[in-house]
Amino acid sequence: MLEGLFLDNNFALDKSILNMGNLGRIKNVIAKARAGKPITLGFLGGSITAGSGSGEGKPYVRCVSEFWQESFPMSEITMVNAGIGATGSILGVFRMEKDVLSSKPDVLVIDHSVNDNGDEGRLPGSTRQTYECVIRRGLASGAAVVPICFCSQNGASQRDMNLLLAKHYDLPFISVTDGIYEALIASGKYPWSDYSKDSVHPNAEGHRMAAELLINYFKKAMNEEFASPDERHNIPAPLFGDAYMNTEFFGAADIIPMSNGNFEEGGFGFGQFKGGWRSEDVGEPITFNLKGCKRVHIAYVRDVSPLAGKLEVEVNGEKTVIDTSFEGGWGSYAETKLVFDSEKSHDVSLKIGNITEGKRIALLRIMVAK
Repeated sequence: MLEGLFLDNNFALDKSILNMGNLGRIKNVIAKARAGKPITLGFLGGSITAGSGSGEGKPYVRCVSEFWQESFPMSEITMVNAGIGATGSILGVFRMEKDVLSSKPDVLVIDHSVNDNGDEGRLPGSTRQTYECVIRRGLASGAAVVPICFCSQNGASQRDMNLLLAKHYDLPFISVTDGIYEALIASGKYPWSDYSKDSVHPNAEGHRMAAELLINYFKKAMNEEFASPDERHNIPAPLFGDAYMNTEFFGAADIIPMSNGNFEEGGFGFGQFKGGWRSEDVGEPITFNLKGCKRVHIAYVRDVSPLAGKLEVEVNGEKTVIDTSFEGGWGSYAETKLVFDSEKSHDVSLKIGNITEGKRIALLRIMVAK
């Protein structure tokens, strides 16, 4: 079992830190905590960050928060967990303002390495830009940004791209892929089953070990031998793009359609994305007029039910059909689709219709990058 894993394999801790980064921001947070001032730790990510797999144990976010509270008992440590299952940086960049930045985190841990993997097919380079803008928006808020990289059972993740951006922005980069998967599992020291009960999510011990990797970084940052608290951390020019720095995230409570067609709005939806629109048969489309758009994505339920239908998206006269069925899959989830992309801002007429008789579709959010 993984009990005492790093006690006997200390080298794995060192292997997990692929970049120490500029310590100026995190040292300022540490100085603030030592002075007894309140600290907010923010976590943005997918199902692992949400705590999936931890069972009756503690998710890694809770372990990390407890470490901070134990290290600074005079400081009030608040933890904001903005982890949502099956979400990557495409949804992350649109929801991060409301879900985590509005709480003004001093530290922002980001986890999009698993769910971003394979997303490039949606638009070449899209997850590079959304992930980069998650970093940029976190830094612009003043937070000390700390990326962590998880992986699936075959080692797949967006590790290399995430590391490239961490180095570009002079950030730390904490890799479960290197510190646990490569060092201990792929090398044959421990079986994957000690870390996870499925192909992705850490079990209770796996969460504890992931937390230890982050805690190891924070302990090093707390060491007085490293950079002083007043070290500056400037934000460089974007590496891949900054198209997602100004975004809007519309549910039924946020935008009034020009026409509802045969869609109804209400409290249904998926997980934290309730409050969208639903159609249960062929009919008139729901229509939106959107101002000043460079990119428009929609979020919808990809549904395991045999009742899942197809939707037709029409943007300024151009039509695309999306099959929302995930019948036989592991579970329903919030999927996204880029439906408009332009270098310049345009007003957009967006029409979404159900084109499958007797089938249902659920539209969760309209997402606009300006």
